[in-house]
Amino acid sequence: MLTLIIGGVRSGKSTYAEKLAAHSHSQTDSLYYIATSVNTDEEMNERIIKHKKARKEAPQQWIVFERPTRPSSIKLQQRGTVLLDCVTTWTANEWMEKIESETMDELVTRMVTEVEKMMQSTEHLILVSNDLFSDAMKFEPAIQEFLQLIGKLHQQLVKKADRAVKMEFSYPQIKKGRIL
Repeated sequence: MLTLIIGGVRSGKSTYAEKLAAHSHSQTDSLYYIATSVNTDEEMNERIIKHKKARKEAPQQWIVFERPTRPSSIKLQQRGTVLLDCVTTWTANEWMEKIESETMDELVTRMVTEVEKMMQSTEHLILVSNDLFSDAMKFEPAIQEFLQLIGKLHQQLVKKADRAVKMEFSYPQIKKGRIL
């Protein structure tokens, strides 16, 4: 099963994803957390600390991997529920490391293939991503290119997803599929 959760900054998407993961995994399954962020500044450091603290204080035991790129290369010891937070950061990391000859469509295809590989080794894959499309501002060409990339990726992930959720004000709106 694949669930995609998209929301704005501080919309409650990570908290919702963690609760969904804890609720959907069985007691015999492992609960995995793939963190894609790279600690680049003080603000990111504070966010990473906050997320680590929340997982540590959670009643369930998380097996955590920090993997900024190619998350399907993680070898899980057993099938279970996997939460990847966040697709937007993962996309930025892959975009920065992509080979020059790789087109945006090829990068999207490669990332969708990564998701498909992860789905083969999990019972439930939960992806968290940011909604970057609420601003109608004009951006620099590089940012426009990234927005096009994440938009194409989101479209492909929604097609693959069993459930797509939009988070607003900590309230999940089911756009595809059903509530567990």
